[in-house]
Amino acid sequence: AAMKLVDTESPRRMWRFHWIDFIQLMVAFLVTVFFDAVYGIIVSLGLSLCVIIYRTARPPVLLLGKLQGTSEYCCTSTWPEAVMFENILIVRVDCRMYFANVNWIREKLTKLCTNAFPAVKVMILECSGVNAIDATGAHMIETFAQNCQRKKIKLFWSMVKQPVRDVLLRTHVNEVIGETNFFLSTHEAVEHALVLLDRKVFSREPHEPFPACRLQRKENWLQSESEFENN
Repeated sequence: AAMKLVDTESPRRMWRFHWIDFIQLMVAFLVTVFFDAVYGIIVSLGLSLCVIIYRTARPPVLLLGKLQGTSEYCCTSTWPEAVMFENILIVRVDCRMYFANVNWIREKLTKLCTNAFPAVKVMILECSGVNAIDATGAHMIETFAQNCQRKKIKLFWSMVKQPVRDVLLRTHVNEVIGETNFFLSTHEAVEHALVLLDRKVFSREPHEPFPACRLQRKENWLQSESEFENN
């Protein structure tokens, strides 16, 4: 009768989901059985905190390629048939950029640029997975953009969300990157990269990276800053 109280399906399900969740469950179970329920709760909370810190400090930095016949760009490890462009590196960061992970992101981006063959001339950073950015992240972006300029690598940004755009505007990092280097889609950024490398001509008018409403918002911020400094 006591065996009916044992839940064997949950551990199996956790193992299928992710082995780290299974390890957390088993460690908490063993500590509870051999010591006490309070120690089991404390250990499970500590393990969960460590896993959260590890996952946020080492976010996915994915290499992207284009699916043939579409304008979609997917991870090359998941979609081996995705096509990469010569001298163009397309990368996606799938997390917010803040003080705990900016060094990891910078190292990964630098390693991808260094190991790429042939040499990278245009790097496109897709930011569809970046929901927020702090001051440390903005400083990292500025430093990385300056390093790309020294190495003669053109840095494009695509699908940048509004909260991230606002931070880049307030901190003037957009001026270091170049306001014409922001694109609404990765496909549009690739088209401009191909034009830059003399492999394609413009099929339509060049894009407007910062619409009038965003430029007006920037002017309002600059005016507020000047008024604050004067006061």
